[in-house]
Amino acid sequence: MKQETIRVALYTRVSTKHQSCERQVRDLTRYAAKHGYQVVEIFEEVCSGRSRLEKRPVLQNLLEQVREGRFDKVLVTEISRLSREPKVQMVVRDTLEQAHVALYVRNLDMESILPNGRINSMMHIVIAVYTEVEKNYSEDTVDRIYSGLRKARESGKRLGRPPGATSARDMIKKYPKATVDLENGLSLRKVATLHGLSKSTVQNLKKCVDERRSQRGKHRKARPNGEIPVRPAAQN
Repeated sequence: MKQETIRVALYTRVSTKHQSCERQVRDLTRYAAKHGYQVVEIFEEVCSGRSRLEKRPVLQNLLEQVREGRFDKVLVTEISRLSREPKVQMVVRDTLEQAHVALYVRNLDMESILPNGRINSMMHIVIAVYTEVEKNYSEDTVDRIYSGLRKARESGKRLGRPPGATSARDMIKKYPKATVDLENGLSLRKVATLHGLSKSTVQNLKKCVDERRSQRGKHRKARPNGEIPVRPAAQN
C-alpha cells in the first residue's frame, strides 16, 4: 500500500530586514527532503519575537491555512522563531492541536504529536522550560550588547557592515543555478523552493540578474548600428 506524502509548511522568522531567513529555510528544506516530506509553502516573517499575534500577518496566515487543512506538519528551527511570547506560543500550539497538525522543532528534535497520534505532553514541558531560560538569557544578552555598542560608539568605532559588502557579481557567482532559473523565467517562489533559498535572498538575486541584463542592454546600444565587433584573424 502506497504511503501518503506528508505535507509540511516551513515557518521562519528574523527580527530585522537586515537579517535573512536563508539558513532557516535551507536547514528545514534539507530535513524535509531527508524524510520525504512535501514542502507545500514556506513562510518568512520579519518582526520581533515579542510582537503580539495581531502584529504578525505571516504567522496569522500560517494558522489560517492550518485550519483549512493544508498541512500535516509545521517545521521550525527553534520555538523562538514562532514567538518569544508564551501567550502567542499557546495560541499556536492550541490551533495546531485542534487541527491535529504536528509541530516539529528542529533544535529540540521533538514533535508535538507522537507516532500513536497522542499529544506529546513532554514537549510542552520542555518548551515551557526552554522559553523561560531563553527569556532570562536574552534579557542579559541584550544588556551586554547595548553596553558594548555604547562603548564602541564612544570610542569612535564604525558599526555595521561596510558599504557594498556584497556586489551583484558576487551574488550571481554564489548562486549560479538559481541565476539560470531566474533568467529562464521561473517564479521567485519556484526558485526558492528548488534551491532551498529564502524569499528575500531570491528577491535580491533577481535584482542582481535584472541589473546585469540592463547593463548588457546598454552595452549593446553603445555599439554603432548594434553591430558586434569582430576580432580580425591572426596573420600567418
